[in-house]
Amino acid sequence: MSYMSSLKSKKVGYLLVVLCDSAVNLPLKAVNPVLPKGCYLYIGSANIRNPLKRIERHFKKYKKLHWHIDYLTTMCKPLASLIFYGVSEDELYTIISGRNTTQPVKGFGNTDKRRHISHLFRISSAACDPSKLLALVFEMFPGKRSSLEFYLP
Repeated sequence: MSYMSSLKSKKVGYLLVVLCDSAVNLPLKAVNPVLPKGCYLYIGSANIRNPLKRIERHFKKYKKLHWHIDYLTTMCKPLASLIFYGVSEDELYTIISGRNTTQPVKGFGNTDKRRHISHLFRISSAACDPSKLLALVFEMFPGKRSSLEFYLP
């Protein structure tokens, strides 16, 4: 059995880094529709046969708008994604939401997880730099490096 096929039965969570060069007015009812200019970190799950397909979808400019994140990624620029094999969306949420360096966008992307405040967090603009983001991730997730894939479009 290959490494990738052995991962199919495991949980897969990911972080998506999105940069909004200006304030964005989202056409969503469940969320404050105006997001200020800045850098954002989205938490998602990709528990599907090919997790990379979920990630690649976020980088497409034209797509059917289904999830909250679809609206954001068509109005702002997705920069990179970090895929965590063997780490759930819940585990990522616990780590990200517990940091005092993130600000949740209440109600964004968490309609399937009511106990979560949000799946979108505003982070410092410096963290939008991929090398700084990777260093931050290694700090937040010690021991997870072997199960991490860094995706740049």
